[in-house]
Amino acid sequence: MQPTSSPMLSLNLLPADIVCYILSYLSVETQKWLLLHKPLNAIVPRIKPMFQSVIFDRFIVPTHTLLYGQVQSGKTRKIMDYVVAFKPSIPKILLIQNSVSMLDQYSRFLNHRNIPYTIINSKMANTPYHNESVLLTIHNKFRVNALKKYLKHNHVYQYNLILDESDRYLKLIKKESFFQAAKHVLHVTATPFPYEKAFEVDGVCVIPPSSNYVGIRDVYFKEMHMSQDEAVDQSTRDFLRDPQGVMLMTCFNRVVLMRNKALSLSLKHPAVPVVVLSTHIHVYINGAISQIKTHLVSRVFDELKDYPHIILIANRLSNRGINYTDSTYTRTITHQLSNATTNYTSFIQKCRIFGNRSHPVNKPVLYCIIDERIPVFVSRLKRRLDQLEERMTQGSITQGIDENPARITVDWLRKKCKKHEIRNYSRLNKAGLIQLLADHEIPMPY
Repeated sequence: MQPTSSPMLSLNLLPADIVCYILSYLSVETQKWLLLHKPLNAIVPRIKPMFQSVIFDRFIVPTHTLLYGQVQSGKTRKIMDYVVAFKPSIPKILLIQNSVSMLDQYSRFLNHRNIPYTIINSKMANTPYHNESVLLTIHNKFRVNALKKYLKHNHVYQYNLILDESDRYLKLIKKESFFQAAKHVLHVTATPFPYEKAFEVDGVCVIPPSSNYVGIRDVYFKEMHMSQDEAVDQSTRDFLRDPQGVMLMTCFNRVVLMRNKALSLSLKHPAVPVVVLSTHIHVYINGAISQIKTHLVSRVFDELKDYPHIILIANRLSNRGINYTDSTYTRTITHQLSNATTNYTSFIQKCRIFGNRSHPVNKPVLYCIIDERIPVFVSRLKRRLDQLEERMTQGSITQGIDENPARITVDWLRKKCKKHEIRNYSRLNKAGLIQLLADHEIPMPY
């Protein structure tokens, strides 16, 4: 009588397949430990070649890396480098914020680097995949659904995922199947404040600012304790005293207010074009209105290159990612007017006055309309950014960013000890645990 074949043997699996099957039951943390230490290589030398093949070629442990850089400090260029250099045979899904302007901007960068890509939308869901290096799409319900259909239709299972401005929509997609199936996720942001609560990354890559970068320490903050209209009038007068420049106003939260103020300013200063950046881009000159048919801010600069002064009024189009410079990178924001707010992420992301400068310029001016409820806004903002940069340069944000010390519990301290493999902590009280961590030079989030 012949023995009955087992279900696994009937699948005609190779030894490597069996190892993959077994490893799939392990936790992600255990998989990463195996990847790092490779203990089976020493225990069973005979399976070493097979094990290496499984780990590095077939059974890829999903990992997450945070790419941190200041506003307009060159993160997009680093994304392009990542696409070209990191496992080039594996396609990259590039997910960006819900902005057609950002989509156009990324298309321009990909074309400039000669990187083959396709834009995923509802019409592309069932089209064939032609081995493009990048699948580019924006984050909204319809395009995300189209992306999932496209991956399923083309049987694309091996890919890396790039999340531009990851902190903006991470909570919304971290349970999505295409997110969990990615072999490597690159999170890109200038404001990773919520990561200690929302997600834990495996490593941090910091983009050091270049010598010609203008950041928060390089601008002149001018606090304005006055109404919005008074602040607009005073900052505009200051701006027009310079022989030339570009001013950005981000203090209006509705398009109708942006348009009304643009009309008013164009009548008051007839020789200065006032541009409203919204769904459509309109230019006001001496009360006359015209439209520039583009989604790229650089083309707006190019269209108005003969004017020594330009005033831009924006809200959503100033929030994240958009580069405020001309096509030659020689004309940039010199003055900006914004509302102070306790939402540091929103304020920093709207600071388009930050960025690399291709030539020396006078110290840019950042006007802040101060609410009486937050009188020390600038000093608190600088302290918050100093804390952020210190944690980034330490190479890990998993220790928490600007956590409230009142929330540090005994359980939190014990987990910290366990994470850093510190022994003899289980019976210590809170003060003892804090002292133990201090003895091991583990920084506390104070």
